[in-house]
Amino acid sequence: MLQIIIIVLALAADQLSKFLLAPVLSSLPGNTLPVIEGVFHLTYVQNKGASFGMLQGKQPLFIIITVIVLVAATVYIIRGRKTHPLFLKNTLALLWAGAFGNLIDRVVFGYVRDLFDFRIINFWVFNAADSCLVIGAIFLCVYFLFIYKDKPCADKTGEHTQALGGAEKNKRD
Repeated sequence: MLQIIIIVLALAADQLSKFLLAPVLSSLPGNTLPVIEGVFHLTYVQNKGASFGMLQGKQPLFIIITVIVLVAATVYIIRGRKTHPLFLKNTLALLWAGAFGNLIDRVVFGYVRDLFDFRIINFWVFNAADSCLVIGAIFLCVYFLFIYKDKPCADKTGEHTQALGGAEKNKRD
């Protein structure tokens, strides 16, 4: 249930921020509104590419890939709902919401609407869905590096080893 709440809140934050800010920002000179001059601006950008504006104009490809990934992720989430740890479930919910938020823009508008512009670190303009994807990707790395443990399994001799070559085999003497 928590994963559904994360998905709904993340999608609402993404779509509501775009709905409220895009029309206002697009009517301003330079499509930007300084919140903290030179540090943080609200800037409206129509991103017709992928991250960092790569592969401009490939919207049909992005839509197809995103739909495939979302279907696969949905199946994985549903199948693992009883076995995945809560951290992984919430991480997958963030990733799912981010992908779906940007998919909505691609299907409805033909581009992704980006709004947040941190100029102090000379970053790119992004949106709430992008934030979910980045945070989810970081959490996924944390999960696999620090939380995930291989499950023990028996080898042909009946001795327990770690799956995927983790710990050493128990010694036979």
